[in-house]
Amino acid sequence: MRRESTLVPFFFLAAAFCATFAKVQWNVAGSVFLADLAAIGFLLSYAFDRLGRRAGPVPRTAVVLLVFLLAFLLVYLIGFFNLETGQALDQYSKGIVKWLIHFAFLVVGVIYLGGRSVRFFWRTLGWFLGGIAVNAAYGILQLLDAQAGHNLDSVLLKPLTRGASQINVYGAVNGSSVYRPNALTGDPNHLGIMLVLPILILTPIYLRLERRHRLRLPLGILIGFLLLAELATLSRSGMLGLLVGALVLLVPYRHLLLSRASVLPLALVALPVAYEVYRRRHFFDVVIRSRLQTGGRSTTAHFGVYDFIPQVLHQHPLFGLGFNNFSVY
Repeated sequence: MRRESTLVPFFFLAAAFCATFAKVQWNVAGSVFLADLAAIGFLLSYAFDRLGRRAGPVPRTAVVLLVFLLAFLLVYLIGFFNLETGQALDQYSKGIVKWLIHFAFLVVGVIYLGGRSVRFFWRTLGWFLGGIAVNAAYGILQLLDAQAGHNLDSVLLKPLTRGASQINVYGAVNGSSVYRPNALTGDPNHLGIMLVLPILILTPIYLRLERRHRLRLPLGILIGFLLLAELATLSRSGMLGLLVGALVLLVPYRHLLLSRASVLPLALVALPVAYEVYRRRHFFDVVIRSRLQTGGRSTTAHFGVYDFIPQVLHQHPLFGLGFNNFSVY
């Protein structure tokens, strides 16, 4: 039997690892992300590797995903006839191509995982969550570098992508800038939402490990670090997602709420945060009050966008303006 090419797992794990690296992109006929290149590499290497091989059973999940792909594609193709400008056609073409790449990766990835071992599944999950952890680490370094008066993106990312980017500046308190790290995602809210995944996935695994398991301490430290990065983003949507997820986990794990295991990651976060808040009480009081308000510029901008939705639905209630064209409207 012919052995599997090493390129297939390489590109698959690479796509999982860099899935959140939105800033690592190049402007070639639109924005091409590093994750896009890895996904294309996986699809091509997998297709080439399967040539001449006997087709195995297709997981039911992949069949369901394929049905959804065809249903969405039908709606998007009908929406093509509602395009009215050259700009709309350009956006539509770019959106369809990228959407097909991502959805094809999802379907083929499920088929690929279905034919591999449970160990490989855990390996994939580790690479995916590891990519988000690397993103968080970059965000913390980005924050520390910005507080020192520098721009880490210009040193590490600009030479690679030739694009300009920097940390998000939320405002200022008494002349001190309020920074919100966006890491490799490009948006602090995106980073905050992405961090919810590893925190909520790793927490139950961490709590269920035996006391002397070799991974227990590293996982506890990692969860504490990810919580710290979550707080640094000042993301309300991220914190809301984390709170709802914690309430869900509280049902089966409530008996471990006051255990030594649950205290470790919380203590790793509480101690440095309490010290920093105490040292700069006025600064954090102003920032926290600002984030608790609901009538700021960010909220107004979001509601302004939402106001367009009824107007778009009134124009084309069934098939829309064409995929990827809401921003054009």
